[in-house]
Amino acid sequence: MRTTDQGPETAFGNPRGTRVTTIAGFPAIETQGQFSPPDRHCGVLIGVASGQTLQVQYDYDGTALPMTRELACQKARAAAELAMQTLIEQAGE
Repeated sequence: MRTTDQGPETAFGNPRGTRVTTIAGFPAIETQGQFSPPDRHCGVLIGVASGQTLQVQYDYDGTALPMTRELACQKARAAAELAMQTLIEQAGE
């Protein structure tokens, strides 16, 4: 997980494609790293403020379980939801 000083829209140029979604009510984009295995990686970029993005990635490097891009993205979205819940709770304190 990391934050950047650019919005999630920077992912729209990814040749591997993007999917627009929301995480905890915030605009988000699912995408893949250009050099990541397509069935083992998913990144979620969440627009948390103007020009700021929280990036959460899921990478599977095992062999014990079958993995697909959709499953990797489900896991990335779940982690992103948890991260956003934590940030929202901390902002309310």
